[in-house]
Amino acid sequence: MSVHPGSSDVRDETSALEVASEGDREKGTLGPRASSEAKGTRQLSLGAEEATLRVFAGRLWPLLSFVMVYAAANTTKGLLFFFFLRSTIVCGEETPADFDRSSSDWSGSRYCNDRCRVARDATLIKGIANGIEHFGQLFCLPAAGVIADSLGRNFPFTVSFAGFSASMLALAVAALVSRGPSVVPLAMVSSLLRGFTDSFHVMRQVSVTDMFSSAKGRGYVYGNIIVFRIICSGIVAFILTATVIAENTYDYAAPFFSFSAILLVMAAVFPCAMRETNTNPTRDLDCKRMSPFHALLVFREDTVVLYIGILAFCVVAAASVMTIAGGYVIGAYGYTQVEAVYILFAAGFLVFLAACSAPLVIRAVGNRRTLRVAIASALIGLCILCFSPISRFFFFLGVAFIALAIMGIPAYMALLSKNIAMSKMGKTVAAVGTLTIIATAIFTPVYAAIFHAVGAGGECSDDTNLQLAWIPWGVATVFMAIGYLTMHVWFREFPEEVVSSSVPAPAAAVQMQDMKAAADDGASS
Repeated sequence: MSVHPGSSDVRDETSALEVASEGDREKGTLGPRASSEAKGTRQLSLGAEEATLRVFAGRLWPLLSFVMVYAAANTTKGLLFFFFLRSTIVCGEETPADFDRSSSDWSGSRYCNDRCRVARDATLIKGIANGIEHFGQLFCLPAAGVIADSLGRNFPFTVSFAGFSASMLALAVAALVSRGPSVVPLAMVSSLLRGFTDSFHVMRQVSVTDMFSSAKGRGYVYGNIIVFRIICSGIVAFILTATVIAENTYDYAAPFFSFSAILLVMAAVFPCAMRETNTNPTRDLDCKRMSPFHALLVFREDTVVLYIGILAFCVVAAASVMTIAGGYVIGAYGYTQVEAVYILFAAGFLVFLAACSAPLVIRAVGNRRTLRVAIASALIGLCILCFSPISRFFFFLGVAFIALAIMGIPAYMALLSKNIAMSKMGKTVAAVGTLTIIATAIFTPVYAAIFHAVGAGGECSDDTNLQLAWIPWGVATVFMAIGYLTMHVWFREFPEEVVSSSVPAPAAAVQMQDMKAAADDGASS
């Protein structure tokens, strides 16, 4: 038997040997009294499984490379977007040319010398722009799911890179304009371009599912991908902090132009460098299924999928509150933008530790227990953040609990993949993604508007606003609590040994084998 990337022989032989091994275990022939033939079969099964993982690990490296480039661009936009918007805010009093820009009193804009107003206005624009971006994804993801199932995964990947390149170009032009009536519309156009083309994260998950048949193995791979993303994001964030943010500049055009060019190159290279993972496309391009409302119909087909959707909606609705974090720490505690980034680095380090521990935790306690701990940690963190207007201690403690919840992401992805037929993976994952996008599109501008209205407390609010500054965190806590309760209902009504009725019989059989293999103490991911 030859072993090469994409070899179906390795995968088929591994599956056959796993079935034989499971049959022996069910009959009681394995264990202390196992025959030498059964032991030999088991050793051959494990050897084939290891060979399969080595093969697909080789196929994973091209995807990891593009994931890291995309993460670098995403970090650049995410880190600089708020500071760029600050530099465009205009009010009656301009900042003096000789103003000390390293001071905590610096507003970040040469056209407005009111630090508190600049933070609130920039947060509001950022929230609206992010809402528009995710509104675009409401239509993009269902279409990407249908195209991925029908024509393959590579086309949505390529469109994601090209759209992100155009989005960064629009931001670069807005940064050159700097002020005037065209700046905010250009920022909104950038968000529209990104929203209507970006399906990268969904396609990444689908591609991993194509390459790995084991649900437990997927959780392990998802965790490692997150680690690579965080490492790359951390390196890029450090470089941007040293070269752009620490300079307290008003000009952000150069990094936006640079990544626009890099992403355009990636769009051209991706189809050649990445092998198509959907080896059995349906070739049935049904435009009716591209409607986001049609995609959501999948939640009517099975109760388990509905629970998964509600959980995802509530968790994302709660997590969207972090869109106000940058303006919050600058407004409430008087931090400079460099100090705000240092706080981000500290939170990122905790996220990195949680992501590194996720594969180990998943292998030790399983996906379900990992997800329980993660959502409970996020709920506790949001409860603590409700007290953050009183003291910055509560802010740091709450963010620490939320950062640790990152370990639940690969566990959730693995659990989600266990309930979906391979032929419908793109459609169903896109439906879940669509529901979470609706939550983000709605609540990101809502949290930004609440923050703009009540302020952050501390140095930028009077006593009345201080009493109301907890409201964004309180709303997020309510949604996280609903998600936590939904998760328990899902786990109670869908035990490990039950297979979702929405999954066809062949896929259900494979998933049952995955669950049995995960329960076997001797199985290795």
